[in-house]
Amino acid sequence: MFDQLFNKIGLLFNENKLNYNLWLSRNKIKLITDNSIIEDYKNLLKTDDLFKDNIKSLDKNIETLKYLYLFTIKNNNITFKIHLLNHKNQNFNYQIYQIINIISSLFYLNNLDLQNQIINIYLYLYDKPRTLYNQDLNDKSINGLTNSNRFICTCGYTSSKKNKIIITRINHFTGLLIHELLHLFNVDEKDNDFDITNEWERLFYNLISNKTKPGYFFEGINNFKACVINMMIKYYLFDKSIDILSLFKVEYYYSYLLCCKIIKFFNCSSYQDMIKNNKFEQNGSLFEYTFIKFMFLSNIDYFDENLKLIADKDKIIKTIKDFNFDLSQYNKINNLFVKFGSYNEIVDYYFN
Repeated sequence: MFDQLFNKIGLLFNENKLNYNLWLSRNKIKLITDNSIIEDYKNLLKTDDLFKDNIKSLDKNIETLKYLYLFTIKNNNITFKIHLLNHKNQNFNYQIYQIINIISSLFYLNNLDLQNQIINIYLYLYDKPRTLYNQDLNDKSINGLTNSNRFICTCGYTSSKKNKIIITRINHFTGLLIHELLHLFNVDEKDNDFDITNEWERLFYNLISNKTKPGYFFEGINNFKACVINMMIKYYLFDKSIDILSLFKVEYYYSYLLCCKIIKFFNCSSYQDMIKNNKFEQNGSLFEYTFIKFMFLSNIDYFDENLKLIADKDKIIKTIKDFNFDLSQYNKINNLFVKFGSYNEIVDYYFN
């Protein structure tokens, strides 16, 4: 499945279109340590409407920022200005290489025609593990869930004007960047039938929970798309040293484990137990980011070769209603994570 898209990405790499020097501007990468400039960036974090209310958990970390890396990616009329901040003076060459390849590949794949546009991408790369390994899965602090049953995303944002992206986590930051770029490039299927007709709101209240608000269905679509594209780009960035099927299995099993943890969080024995007994709550798009994405990973034939959702609404509704898995496979799948631990870079990328 998705062979056509996979081959397109392969051609981009094989034809050297994703060349490091091609996309870097002549001024290359600048390292800035001037305190006054760094303070300006800290103030931006604290005052910008896009994320000032969403990064309270990072307040202490903001004050530790000391180093700023600036570089520009250009193609015809579009300019990406990259602002990478960190509290350590470490070598970010590999991360910068990934950023360049991701932006340029998505640009080519979508045949974008953006006129004289400048897009600022801010990367505040904090160490925020993608998943927490609590011995007790009922611990009320997993992946953004808290005692008040909230889901707080402090990882990635795209401005409504489509001229700014913010990423606030180094763990799995490539997937976050792809997710936000798909929003930026308007290929996130925001105009899907469920969202534009408000049918998702009705379905959510009827099928999932009537005591909490639904998120956006397109976030589940976009998260799935970003996952697949990220796997493909990573395959070539790893110089094909790890097969694509292994990458898919890692992501699939991770998604399964995360869904299990959420089910456990609400003291349920299965997905069906959770939705039939009206136990799920969220503040944001937690269900869409996790369960909808996992449903799509379990039914990849719902998309065409170019990752366009093609399954009809009735089929998707039936899947959401009848989808079921219990927690009996949790230990078995968790042991598979240990097996994948031999792939050090993959473990760092997916599990940390």
